[in-house]
Amino acid sequence: MKSPVLLFSLLLFITYLPAQDLQVYTIVENLNASGGVTMGPDGNIYVSDFAPSFTPPTEPTKAYKVTYGTWAASEFATGFDGASGSCFDREDNFYQSNPFGHKISKVSTDGTVEINWATDSLGLPVGIQQGSDGNFYVCDCSLGKIMRILPDGTVSTFVESDEFYCPNGLAIDPDGNLYACNYNDGKVFKITPDGTLSLLTQIPQLLGGPNPVGAGHLIWKNGFLFVTAIGRGQIFKVDMAGNKQLIAGVANAFSNGDGPALQATFSKPNGIAASITGDTLFVNVAQNSWVSNPNLLHPSHLRMITGVCSLPDVECNMVSNSKEVDVSENNLFTVSPNPSDGRIWIAFKKEIGVKNFKLALFDNYSRVVKTATIEQSTTFFLSTEGLPAGMYFLNVVGEAGSVTEKVIVK
Repeated sequence: MKSPVLLFSLLLFITYLPAQDLQVYTIVENLNASGGVTMGPDGNIYVSDFAPSFTPPTEPTKAYKVTYGTWAASEFATGFDGASGSCFDREDNFYQSNPFGHKISKVSTDGTVEINWATDSLGLPVGIQQGSDGNFYVCDCSLGKIMRILPDGTVSTFVESDEFYCPNGLAIDPDGNLYACNYNDGKVFKITPDGTLSLLTQIPQLLGGPNPVGAGHLIWKNGFLFVTAIGRGQIFKVDMAGNKQLIAGVANAFSNGDGPALQATFSKPNGIAASITGDTLFVNVAQNSWVSNPNLLHPSHLRMITGVCSLPDVECNMVSNSKEVDVSENNLFTVSPNPSDGRIWIAFKKEIGVKNFKLALFDNYSRVVKTATIEQSTTFFLSTEGLPAGMYFLNVVGEAGSVTEKVIVK
C-alpha cells in the first residue's frame, strides 16, 4: 500500500489514499428529490424531496422509491412540507422529517400517511433515526438540538449545545451511539446513549457567502461514517478516532460528472445511504452551480459510488468484496420458509455449478450472526433458532458475485 499523504490544517486531518477502485455512476436522472436518502428494509432506496430550491416549497413535496438494480423510480408518498431526513422503524414504517412544516410524518406499511405524527416543539427537523431504545432522535437545525420523540409522538429535548450550528444529518451505530453533523460548519459529533456529546471531526466547508456550507447527511456502515460535504461537493470516510479520508469528489467543482471516484464531481451532494453489504453508497445531487444561482436544487439526480469495500481499511462483513448482483433478479437461490420457523432452506438453482459458496446472515445493524461455507451442494440448511425475532439479511457469495435476500425470523 502506498504511503498516505497527510494534509494538515487547523482541526483538519484529511488522508488522501488511492481510491481508483471506487467508481461513480448516475443511476437516476432528474429525480428531483433533493432531501434525504434511505436504504429501506426491502433493499430499495428511498429518496425525499426537500424542495426545488432552499426556499419553502409552494406545493407539497414527495418521497420516491428507487428499485434496487433496475433503478426505476416511483412515487412512494406525498403531502410533505419539505422532505429531508427519513428512516424506517423496526416494523418497516417510514418516518419523514418536514423542515418547513416543523413536524415528522409517518407512512405505515399499508401506505397510510399520517402527516402530523409529531408536531410539538419542533423547529426545522432534518435527520432522523430510531434509537436502540425504540425512541426516535431528530436533528433540529433551527433550535440547535437533538430532539427525542417517543413512539406515541411526544417530543422532548435530548441534547442541546452551543456547538450545534444547524445540526443536519443523523446516523446511528450498533451500540446505540448517534452521530450528527452541522450543515453550517461541517463539525461531526458523537452522542452516546446517555446524551454525552463530543466532537469527532470537522468536514471541510465551502467558504464565502452569508454562511459557510459544511456537511449534508451521514451514515454509519461497517465501522465508519460516510459524510457528504454538501458545500465542497465531496464524500468523506471518517473512522471512530476522527480521521478523515476523501473517497470521492473534486473540491468546488460545482458539477456532476461520473467516473473514477477521485475524478468524479458532485454538486451539492446531500443525502447518503449504503447498500446492505456497504460496498455501494447512494448519494443525491442537485443543480450544477453554487455560483450562478446557489438556491436552486432541481434538477436533482441519484448517483452511486461502488467499490467501497476495496478501500484498504474497510472490512465488509458480507464475506466477500465481490460486486453485488441485482437483488430483484436473484438467479442463484431461493429461501424457504420465509418468515423462518426456526430454520431456513437455501435451494440453489440446479443449472448452476454450486461450489465454494459462502453464506452469512446479518442482523439489521450489519452484525454477523451466522456463517457457513458450501463446498458442493444444491441445498443447505441454516438454523435460526435462538435468534431474536426481527429482520435479517442472508448474503450468498460465489464466483459470479454477491446476492442478498431479506429473511424474517418469527
